Amino acid sequence: MTVSGGCLCGRVRFNVRSEPGVHYCHCDMCRRATGSAFAVLAWVPSQSLTWTGAEPNCRRSSPIAQRGFCSACG
Repeated sequence: MTVSGGCLCGRVRFNVRSEPGVHYCHCDMCRRATGSAFAVLAWVPSQSLTWTGAEPNCRRSSPIAQRGFCSACG
């Protein structure tokens, strides 16, 4: 199974070669980062992830979380 995706403008692109684990998070940090009541998160092993476009920029949002984003479209 291969899943591909990317950001809105298409600059950041990726392929994942494993099925993601998906869950909802309702913590304060995720709610602030998304501007929503919850965030939908997908977890994959790093060795199954390949960046096919630009890699995202990262920002440490808390001592335990780092969030990736496209510098062009957010």
